[in-house]
Amino acid sequence: MFRHQVKLPHGYFAKSKNEYSNWRFSWWREAIQNSVDAGATKIELFIKTMDDGKLMLICRDNGSGMSKSTLQDVFLALGETDKGTDKTGGFGYAKVIILFAHDSYTIKTQDNIVTGMGGSYDIDELTEFFNGTEISVVMDVEGSFNESSFRRQLMEFVDSSSFDKNVHLYLDNKELKKPEKSYAYHVDSKIGKISFNDGEPGDSSRLMIRVNGLVMFTHSVYLNEQSSSFYGILDLDKPSVEILTSNRDGLKYEYSQTLNQIVSVLSQERSSLKCKDLIDVTFNRMYDYEYERSLSSSRQLSGGSAYAGSLSEVGIKGMPLHGQNPDFSGNPFQKFKARADALVDQVALRFGKIDQSQYPNNFKVKTHEMNAENPKKKYFEIIRLLELKRVQKLAWTWFFIIEEILKTEWAETHSIKWVKNRATRFDMPINIGFIFSDEANGLKVRDKDGYHILINVASLDDDYDFEDILDIATHEVTHLAVSNHSEGFCSEEMALRKSLRKRIKARQLERLCLEKVREIF
Repeated sequence: MFRHQVKLPHGYFAKSKNEYSNWRFSWWREAIQNSVDAGATKIELFIKTMDDGKLMLICRDNGSGMSKSTLQDVFLALGETDKGTDKTGGFGYAKVIILFAHDSYTIKTQDNIVTGMGGSYDIDELTEFFNGTEISVVMDVEGSFNESSFRRQLMEFVDSSSFDKNVHLYLDNKELKKPEKSYAYHVDSKIGKISFNDGEPGDSSRLMIRVNGLVMFTHSVYLNEQSSSFYGILDLDKPSVEILTSNRDGLKYEYSQTLNQIVSVLSQERSSLKCKDLIDVTFNRMYDYEYERSLSSSRQLSGGSAYAGSLSEVGIKGMPLHGQNPDFSGNPFQKFKARADALVDQVALRFGKIDQSQYPNNFKVKTHEMNAENPKKKYFEIIRLLELKRVQKLAWTWFFIIEEILKTEWAETHSIKWVKNRATRFDMPINIGFIFSDEANGLKVRDKDGYHILINVASLDDDYDFEDILDIATHEVTHLAVSNHSEGFCSEEMALRKSLRKRIKARQLERLCLEKVREIF
């Protein structure tokens, strides 16, 4: 028989608070869950600031209470638990954050009273039977975590949890209301039911993870600046010991990855149904890349007629829902699909009536990162702009400006060559067009058809002038050489501007563009 045991000083338990993302929230979680698991229908909570500035938290309930043997052999024994799989806990670890990590504690239950600090305690007999359990814990106030902060943590737990209707909670003798939250979307996943609402685009998605209706922690997933985000709850349908970490402050790796994947797929689905970037069209596509500029040749290609063929040929993206996903069933956004499909059809039909003949060949029209509250209004405004004569003239002005820039010495030194009257780089054609975006004045993009130098006509002020357009053009062409906005980009942009001035002065280029546009219109 061994005669010695490993000693666990009070400092060991105090450090365990660092294992929690928010140990103050966790204190309420563990204390209240113990009361619920004990069958309590009345849970009284108190927060008191003591004369020495320390805090006392009290959790009192009318549950089943604990016998002396249960206190010694289970509740005050690390790793021991008498909770079955139908209970919220089951790890035997909560007692550390509830009791041992703090200055001192007192437990009253049935005919027992415990007083202790860390792993050391005394058990005495109560003179009067206590119906239920009362836990009182004294703790230091650290930094800004005062009485008010503990109240906020408690309310966050209560507001996001779902209690049985027979369970009543009180804070300082005042009953806490348990608001019923409503969620727009619901999906059954392999780890539980997810209920959620839309968040702000680009934010992290935040799901409150619940077991038997009680919140354990918040799981956050960040995708990117443009992604749809959500906030809501995940009600786990598996035992805590199977799916949660030992301190119940996170999901085990396998389940965390599963949830991240679910959120990612749902985010992509939701983004597609917001109809943000439906349009990616090339007017007067010339597959042989013979870049004829005359208006007559353009008219021979399109005749100003409406598009024929599928949506994909039009360049208007459809709204497919994902098929079967191994991690969840159904699609929570089904009600939006009919609305989105109708908008796609309307935009495609209306877009097809635009007279392409007023635009250069291989002219890209694209939407990018549009955050439209009313997408139908936004897309029809784009179509209206594309039908304006001044916008059509601007398209040709943009074409002639880019053409001159791509004939500079700078362009030649950056592998830009002219093949059959068309600029290319690394054997890929360089096209021009319009970008409609809430984020950019211009954009350089690359796809299977080559490079595209695009200007956002909707971003131009009413009093814009030729030099404004020229500035955007030189900036975006520079991106052919340098993709990001580094010091190298600034040097290249200055070199390009100098090379363009050497070839043609700004006023001369403006007059040249005016003359060529007049020839067309």
